Amino acid sequence: MSTSYRARPVLVLALCWDGTDERLRVLKKAWAPAFARHEVKDEDGATHGTKTLLVPTPEGVLPAQVGDWVVRDPQGSVRPVRADLFRQLYEAAP
Repeated sequence: MSTSYRARPVLVLALCWDGTDERLRVLKKAWAPAFARHEVKDEDGATHGTKTLLVPTPEGVLPAQVGDWVVRDPQGSVRPVRADLFRQLYEAAP
């Protein structure tokens, strides 16, 4: 026999990654200085910033794409959440 359970409501802080320098500054200043953009070097050695955000998590560094959300839980852990999953799991707090 199975029993159904509902997850307890937990208040989290969340910010949608939009790929901008301003959003990166906010994340670094308010949440963690270890946030960075993924950079790609071409054959000439020139570095090109992309819009992929590298998010430091307890499990290691995970990528967030533009439109993904960065969520910080009550314990202070930060992790990226895909936009579709974020909409399923979270709603705006009153």
